[in-house]
Amino acid sequence: MMLSNKFRAFTLLESLVVILLTTSFILLPVLQTKGLAKRFENNDFYTQINENLPKLQELCIQRRAEGKVINQGKSIVFSVKGQIEESLTIIVPDDIRVWFTASGDNGALIEEITFNKLGNNSSFPRIYFEDRYQSRTIIYVFQLYRGKFHVRYA
Repeated sequence: MMLSNKFRAFTLLESLVVILLTTSFILLPVLQTKGLAKRFENNDFYTQINENLPKLQELCIQRRAEGKVINQGKSIVFSVKGQIEESLTIIVPDDIRVWFTASGDNGALIEEITFNKLGNNSSFPRIYFEDRYQSRTIIYVFQLYRGKFHVRYA
């Protein structure tokens, strides 16, 4: 028995629909990952900050030396001065703006935060990160009674 022509293969229109569907299934995830690299870069920056602030305080205590966090605009430098001077520089991503204040939200802008030999700071500094990519402001508030920075989102 012979089959008619309309059942032998896909028509041109059906083939175009199949191609359109397969390309859309491939392109949608690719287009969604466009900003993923930028988000990873920013999250890596915040991870480095979260890891290095407590490390700086620990080094100050262990070495009985003063430490500093210095804002240089496009980079943040963590340094400990003592018998051996160590410093670590973290590059600030382009869409993050950083500034330090002393004595709370209305405090004066400062360029560096100093830690004493016990890993404390009595000026209650705050570190502000204005993240324009994720449209948020992250505030690191030093809490003297805990001796650590607490993270707030504004």
